[in-house]
Amino acid sequence: MDAVYVVLASKVGQTELWATTGTPGKALAAVRDHLPTGWLLTLTGDCLPPEEAAPLGIVPGEVRCLTGEFHDASLKSALATVASVLAKRIDSFK
Repeated sequence: MDAVYVVLASKVGQTELWATTGTPGKALAAVRDHLPTGWLLTLTGDCLPPEEAAPLGIVPGEVRCLTGEFHDASLKSALATVASVLAKRIDSFK
């Protein structure tokens, strides 16, 4: 699996986190293709290496929204793992 890039998508009153594989430029383009016009996209600076992104189960070329209601227990668990990894990275900058 490739590294997974986390993209922040925002517009008035809404913010979403998306994840996809590839290069940073391709990640932005892939997320842009999944959203209607009017969204501002920003790379979060978080690139999860394959071993940290594995719990998400994202396959090359897949684009996945990481926000919203999640009813699948395995996906909830995977997102909790990724959130923990990102929180540790944030703490390392304090």
